[in-house]
Formats: sequence, structure tokens, C-alpha cells
Amino acid sequence: MRVSAVVAVAAVAGMAIAGCSDDTEQAVATSSTTPTSTTTTVTTTTSTTLDPNAPLPAVTLELVADGLSKPVDMVSNPGNDTLYIVEQAGRVRRVVGGALSDPVLDISAEVSTGFEQGLLGLAFSPNGKTAYINFTDTAGTTTVQSLSVGSDGSLNPASRTTLLTEPQPYANHNGGDLHVTPDGLLFIGMGDGGSADDPENRAQNPETRLGKLLRIDPTTPSGTLDYTIPSDNPYASGGGAPEIYATGLRNPWRFWIDDETSKLWIGDVGQKAFEEVNAIDLDQASGANFGWRLREGLSRNFGDEPAGNVNPIYVYEHNAAACSITGGVVMRDPKLPALNGAYIF
Repeated sequence: MRVSAVVAVAAVAGMAIAGCSDDTEQAVATSSTTPTSTTTTVTTTTSTTLDPNAPLPAVTLELVADGLSKPVDMVSNPGNDTLYIVEQAGRVRRVVGGALSDPVLDISAEVSTGFEQGLLGLAFSPNGKTAYINFTDTAGTTTVQSLSVGSDGSLNPASRTTLLTEPQPYANHNGGDLHVTPDGLLFIGMGDGGSADDPENRAQNPETRLGKLLRIDPTTPSGTLDYTIPSDNPYASGGGAPEIYATGLRNPWRFWIDDETSKLWIGDVGQKAFEEVNAIDLDQASGANFGWRLREGLSRNFGDEPAGNVNPIYVYEHNAAACSITGGVVMRDPKLPALNGAYIF
């Protein structure tokens, strides 16, 4: 379960660090300096449950916690309804009684933190007893691990099991987001491997997991794997990497699965011209191709749209006033009923 949308809105500024769009100077970014966002714009696009022409209600932001260092993700544990905040350098902290805790997990010695690297994602199993983390290790390799959650809400580093790793050819476009559906399946967002314009066209190559949305069953080992491939994954029987669920993504830095409608929402960071929001029913996303690098937004980039191409539902121009997208949450919060069903990014 991801964090309440009311809280998520308040953290947009802090979460905007890992989705650089124009990679002209970031093809092999290794600097440990993280750019700072000084302006926050909250934008909404609506699902079919809302009138897109209705005026947006007034929203006020409330301070939840301060004293954080480069927060990149927030997750509510369904087991104890506590807010966990991920810091890019490799720490996870909790908000307890309105106060920020000491780290409940610190793997900073194992994490690379150059530019778009770091500890990037956290998710919990439906019962809240298992946590999943996504980080780049000191070699820059994407690493997804599971670990147990203590009765006090701590995350036990000694219990970590590495589920999968993926070497990254460049330091940017690491994706990093994680989501667990009610049936316990783990979705993993993978960037295209970095550089600019996906030079090896990895996002369209079914033999690599880069530039894809992955789906695994992390609860059951299978053969030499510490997870099981769901039998209805598109390449479960061959023809591509069996973990792949959808292809054609550039850097799905943040995606969202709306349990109420079973719809997948992806904020995919663009190259130089367009940022995009993709939305599709989760079952229809199996085998879907979101077009990159052949398409950027709704435009031709390096070729004709691929077979089964899924166009974004919302595109905005990348310019000085509107840079890379950090998406996003579908609002399901009784405190803001007027925004029920809206996607905020």
C-alpha cells in the first residue's frame, strides 16, 4: 500500500530528484551532487470518474516531517499504518506520533548515490510483514531485495534476500519504483539503462529487462530463482525475459497501481521534448508496448510506432517551465472527496 495521497502531495518537491529528462550532459553521470528543485508544481489529470472540466478544489499542504535528507519515496505499511520515508543515501525512517524516527534501515554503505542512483523504492507485502527495497549498489547495479519487518516496525537488514539484480550500463534511468498488488505480486519499474535516446534500443528488446515493467511472485522460490515467474507473464514460456510484463519505457521513475479500478498509471520521463502519463487497465498492460524509443509522447522519435503501441493519455511539453515528470498517485482519500479518482503528479 502506498502512502495516502494527501501526504504524497506534500512531498513532490523532495521526490523530484531522480528523473532528469534532457540527458545531453548526463549520459554517464557519476557526480554525487543531486540537483535541487526550487519550484513545485502539482498537476492533476482525471480518470473517467471525474468531470475533467470541473474546477479543482482548494488544497492546502501540511508539514508532516522535516529534517530529511533527499527523500525520494513514502510508503504506508498496511500492517501498522505507519508512514515510512526513503532517503536516497540508503536510509529508511518512520514518522511516529508526528516525529521523525532514527533510521529503521541503513544500508548507505552498500548504495551508490550519484545523481539518479541510490535507494529508490520501498514496498510492503499485503500483510505488512515483508518489505521490498530497490537500490543501486556501489557498482551501480539495480538490486531488489526482500526483508522482514519486525513487530516494532523496524526493517531487519540481516534478513535480506536478493531477489534480482540488473547491471546498469549508465548511471541514469534506473527506474526504482516498486508496487505490490493485493495478490502479493511485485511490480518493478526499470529504466532503459541510461545515456540519451536509448542508444542500444534496450526498451524495445525483449531479451533485456531494461526499459520494462517487471512482475514476479516474490513469495515462492522456483528452481535457481528466489521468486516465481507468473504463468501469464508475456514471456513466461519464452521469447524474452520472463519477468517482463510491459515494454517500451524510458524511465518509469514513479508508477501507481490503483487497487480500486485495477488500473496502472505510469509517469514516464521524456527525453527532450515531451513528458507523458500512461494509463491502462492492469490486465491489458500485459504485453503492452509504450513506444520508447520509437516514440516520445505522441511523436515519432526513431521510427514508426511498434506493434501494440499504447499511446499516453496525457502529454506535456518539456521546457524551462515544466521539466521531468514525477508521477504520481490516484486520490482515494476521504479527506478530499472532490479529488476522488484524480491522478496527481
